[in-house]
Amino acid sequence: MHLRPHTGTRATTNPLSRCSMHAALVRPYKVQLPKSSYATAWGKEKGYLRALFDGMLAYETGFLDAKMAWTAISFQQRVFLRFDVKAVGWPPEVVFRNPKYMSTEEIRLLIDLCESGQLHFAPASDDELAAAKQDVAHACPGVLFPAPLPDYGRRDIGTQRPRTDAEGNLQPRRYERNGPKSAKAVDEEEEAENAGEAVPRGPLPMMYKDRTWLAWSEGVWRVATAAEIEPHVHL
Repeated sequence: MHLRPHTGTRATTNPLSRCSMHAALVRPYKVQLPKSSYATAWGKEKGYLRALFDGMLAYETGFLDAKMAWTAISFQQRVFLRFDVKAVGWPPEVVFRNPKYMSTEEIRLLIDLCESGQLHFAPASDDELAAAKQDVAHACPGVLFPAPLPDYGRRDIGTQRPRTDAEGNLQPRRYERNGPKSAKAVDEEEEAENAGEAVPRGPLPMMYKDRTWLAWSEGVWRVATAAEIEPHVHL
């Protein structure tokens, strides 16, 4: 068995952890849930998912008391930076959040990935640790929020409604409208670049989660700056 010195920011009673090479040898990974009563099958699967992550984290770090954290800030502080490990293989379509807010399909997908070894913990590099200290989004294994969708308004704009006669019989269209159609939305940056103009910058979408302001920028959620937070805070 190969062991490596633990380099995390917090020392506990067991300063050794198993190397990632040895951890890979024991995948796929499963745990045995203690006998307890669950009201629903979803509750049992949720408990099994939590136990899976706790077990994988304890095995990778060597600390039996290691526990998975399910919010952005707590994962950054209590898992990523404490043990110098990252979660690898989190599916991009699943938002990183507490399992109690996940659907049955999302929970089962995570369980399958954990048991197959595709989703696991591994040592984080120095660059990854430095990035995680600067931005919580670099520490979390998955997206924190779904991407905000533009408001296109009514979905039936520009479409012909069926025509009926007095008796309710469907009538053919007067003429076929099969010409080119413009896109529902035009990217402001692309439009400005084509026109050779400066790209206007408006306020970024903001979210408040786990006592932290996050800003949507360049396709990801990141910790907002003080200047970005100020318009949203009323003193």
